[in-house]
Amino acid sequence: MGLKKYDQEAYKAQEEALEASLKKLEEEKNRAKELDEEVRIDDEVIIPDEIPEINEGNLLDDEKELTNAVNAYREDYKKYYKKQKIVRTLITVGTLVFLSIGLVIFLLQKKIGNMASYIGIAVIMVGLVASFICSTIFKKKLENKAREYMKNYSIATNKYLFNNPDFKDINIEANRQMDPNLFIDAHFYKNIKNTRSRNHVTLTYKDKPMVSCDLAGNIVIKNRTSPMFLGKYYDYECNYGKENGIILFQLKGKELSKPIDNIDDLVAKENNSRYVIYSNDEEYRKVLNNKVLTELLKFKIDDTLIDVIFSIRNGKVDLGIDYSDEFINIPVESEFKINNIKRAKLDLERVLKIFDLLNK
Repeated sequence: MGLKKYDQEAYKAQEEALEASLKKLEEEKNRAKELDEEVRIDDEVIIPDEIPEINEGNLLDDEKELTNAVNAYREDYKKYYKKQKIVRTLITVGTLVFLSIGLVIFLLQKKIGNMASYIGIAVIMVGLVASFICSTIFKKKLENKAREYMKNYSIATNKYLFNNPDFKDINIEANRQMDPNLFIDAHFYKNIKNTRSRNHVTLTYKDKPMVSCDLAGNIVIKNRTSPMFLGKYYDYECNYGKENGIILFQLKGKELSKPIDNIDDLVAKENNSRYVIYSNDEEYRKVLNNKVLTELLKFKIDDTLIDVIFSIRNGKVDLGIDYSDEFINIPVESEFKINNIKRAKLDLERVLKIFDLLNK
């Protein structure tokens, strides 16, 4: 095949087309970079460079009072637990002694007659029944003591968290279970089997009902429950009124973060390295606007905060902050430190800003 003759005009056209393609590619690359950094100059979404670290120095009077009170409750429970542990050990030893005596008597029936077998069995039965009754009684007492500690802990910490004049009619119930539909209907995860909650608080915030609790939202894997979410959960009313409308947001975390997956009927509207938004509402940005998105992106992902999930639907808004086990657990062996509660209070302030923006 012979070489084609050089065509200057065709070459120039190809060169211009190549330059245009490269320019478009560069523009797309820069746009992707902007999205990846979550800096939208046009939308004025602002992400702070740093979030101030929390330290335990220079505690305020109410923080010192809270720390001392919780540690006093903790020490009281810890002493009771250790005492119960000693008692349970003594019960176990006593049971073994009874069983040993009964067995020896039973084995001596050839020497002292058939009556020995009945006596031996009776001694063994008495030992077992006494052990069962004592164990049940002491277990019940320990459970009651644990509930008392959880109640005192819940009241003390929630009074600190919800110390705000905009909160009214505060009702704190340490062991109350949140209505599971508040989590299921938020549309975060598929196949939620059940929820478990504690630190349940109902109140009104700016004349609208609000619910707060420590929540685990569980699925079942190989006949065992596994949490898809574990952290602080807030349910509130909002002005969004589109029928069957759903707007979901997740601030992405590290390896422990569980991506929201109840999205079969939704469309990924925005998805980058920091967050993802799913919705069936084409006008979702009128609700999840620049100011709301800015506040959501202020939550700090670190070793304590795993991710943030956020749902807006007809008349309802739900926000969950997925925290680490160490953060969410109630301290027993180790001293209570104010850091985690201070962090939760700062995060709650951001939650309230978001709720306020949605109801403007």
